[in-house]
Amino acid sequence: MITSNFDSDIGAMIHTGTEKVTVDEILDATRNWFEHAEFHPQTPVIWDLSDAFLDMTIEEMRNMYTLVRSALDSKRTGGRTGWVHPSGLVRSMISLLHNEFDWGSEWSTFQGFDEALSWCVPTRD
Repeated sequence: MITSNFDSDIGAMIHTGTEKVTVDEILDATRNWFEHAEFHPQTPVIWDLSDAFLDMTIEEMRNMYTLVRSALDSKRTGGRTGWVHPSGLVRSMISLLHNEFDWGSEWSTFQGFDEALSWCVPTRD
């Protein structure tokens, strides 16, 4: 399950995953963010999946770029996306997915939320 919240205090979209997170839920959250009234392509995005089990196959991950491109009318142009997960293996897979395709934004992975926040929103107070 993913809940999404635009935090106007820091100017970032925060997607928080709990329990099982599927490809469809990531696609829905991404689509909803692109349709959100506060959407801007350079707005920082944090996917906090630290309490989530990623319920997806290698094949689904391999097709993620195609699935996202077909679900959205546009691509982000700039901005940073931070991915949080305690597993080094999951973080490595996310990094590989980022390196394989042109997502339009800069990505990095983190073990903790605070590190992701500092990287995504470096000028926050």
